[in-house]
Amino acid sequence: MWGNAARFGMMLCLVGCYPLNVKPMVAPCAGEEHDEHLELLASKTAPLLQKSGKSYGTRLPSCLIVASCTFLSMWATNLGSLNAINGAIQVIIYSGFIPGAAGLYLLGFVTPKEKVALWLLVAFATTMSVVGTFASDNNAEGMIKDCVLTM
Repeated sequence: MWGNAARFGMMLCLVGCYPLNVKPMVAPCAGEEHDEHLELLASKTAPLLQKSGKSYGTRLPSCLIVASCTFLSMWATNLGSLNAINGAIQVIIYSGFIPGAAGLYLLGFVTPKEKVALWLLVAFATTMSVVGTFASDNNAEGMIKDCVLTM
C-alpha cells in the first residue's frame, strides 16, 4: 500500500515537473527572438504572453522527447546506480565547477587566499564525484538490515 501511494505521489510530481523540463529543451524551436523579450519587459502595458509570429513548432520535438523517455523507461527498469552516478555528476558541476569558475573568472579581483580556497573547492568536489561514481551501490542491504524504522 505504501509503495503504491509513493508511486502515485511521484506520478503527480512528474505531471507537474515534466513540462518544466521539456519547455527549455524545445524553446529554440519556438523561433522567438531575444529583442522581443526585452521589449516585453520594457512595456508595462504589453500582454504577458506575446507571440513573435515566427514559430518552427514545438510539438514535434516535445513528442520526440516524450517518446524517447517512454521507450527508454521500458528498457531501463533499474535506475539505482544511474541515480548515484547522476548525483556524482551533480556534485562536480553544481558544487565544484560552477562556484569555482564563477569565483575565479567572473568576480574580478580575487585574493590569493580566495584563489586557493576556490581551487580546493573544485578539487574536493572532483574527488567526491569520483568517489560517488565508484561507490554507487548505496549499501542498500546494510541500510535495510540496520534500519530502526523497518516494519
